[in-house]
Amino acid sequence: MVLLVGVIGGVAMGSVAAARRTQSSYPRFLASTNPSDLTVSIYGFGPTAQATLYSPATTAKIAHLPLVRHVESWAGVFAIPLKADGTPNPLPDINIAGSVDGLYFTQDRATPVAGRMANPARADEFVTTPLGASLLGIHVGELVPFGVLSPGDFGQPGLMTNALPAAKRRSLRLVGLVTFNTEVVEAFGEDRLEAISIQCASTGETQKLPAHYLFIFIGAAPGTDWIGPLVERDDKGFIYTGPDLLCDGKPPKSWPLKRDPWLLESSVPGIFVAGDVRYRSIKRVASGVGEGANAVQFIHQYLSSV
Repeated sequence: MVLLVGVIGGVAMGSVAAARRTQSSYPRFLASTNPSDLTVSIYGFGPTAQATLYSPATTAKIAHLPLVRHVESWAGVFAIPLKADGTPNPLPDINIAGSVDGLYFTQDRATPVAGRMANPARADEFVTTPLGASLLGIHVGELVPFGVLSPGDFGQPGLMTNALPAAKRRSLRLVGLVTFNTEVVEAFGEDRLEAISIQCASTGETQKLPAHYLFIFIGAAPGTDWIGPLVERDDKGFIYTGPDLLCDGKPPKSWPLKRDPWLLESSVPGIFVAGDVRYRSIKRVASGVGEGANAVQFIHQYLSSV
């Protein structure tokens, strides 16, 4: 499991107070969800919020939660891009964040479509989205000036004017463009994969990119709507089986047999479930194959009893 701790100013999604309650609520959260992987972001609201600034203490607490193997941390940056003449170029659609430990974007959250990812060891490189580059009027390879503010200055009237100039100025080089919120809609190639087309979920725009490898992760959504109310499912659609059907040691009222449901057996006798669609299953191919083999044995056992 990997947790991403996001700390960025101006977006109210949580607080340090909520983070302090995590230790007691986390086991209940795990019990109420079906996570095979977990990403958590913590945001602060306003420059005075403790969560707006990177907190090593909060990161350390999350790192000690059950099942957490690694923590990635990033922090909001109080900066505004500048125009060529040095005047501020504030854009409400752009948030600026930086990696604390050089591990930002190590998951499959961003794809470089031009240039490369920023070197985490360098403080003078950055990436943005194609939309961000378009709004700012900048291109890959360009040196972009930024005005750095103090937390108390951010959001004040007269920002970065003669009345409230930037505390510091830094120039960063745009080294790549990345995409978010996209899905693969087409693949191309003769003897092997050569390219893919990705589509932006918000705009519908499609872009063809060179690619030699494509890793497919399935199982996050069970896709069991077709079965309807025939078998018992959780609110996400995962199908309850075996011991997960029992409440206070008893099967559901609709269960017609004297015995309890077998492991992998649904709320309907003789209907067995294997793989990603099963509640609390391990979302891995090998596990699905193993459960499928076990389900075959249960089916033979069931048929021999009817």
